[in-house]
Amino acid sequence: MVMQSIKVTELKSQLSRYLRQASRGERITVRDRDNPIAELGPARGSRFPGVTAWCARAGSSLGLRTGAL
Repeated sequence: MVMQSIKVTELKSQLSRYLRQASRGERITVRDRDNPIAELGPARGSRFPGVTAWCARAGSSLGLRTGAL
């Protein structure tokens, strides 16, 4: 499987789409100005792996506070 690479703006505009992909086991690299800042993918042992992974890996990089979701 090829890992996708997307910009932060794309993630923001299509968040639900990428969370669905992550929940199916896909891994997505999030870039800010072409620099990788986060990875989105399934979390181990989570009922909602994509959401957990996004919060844990990308939340702080996107400027979200802990518990904001």
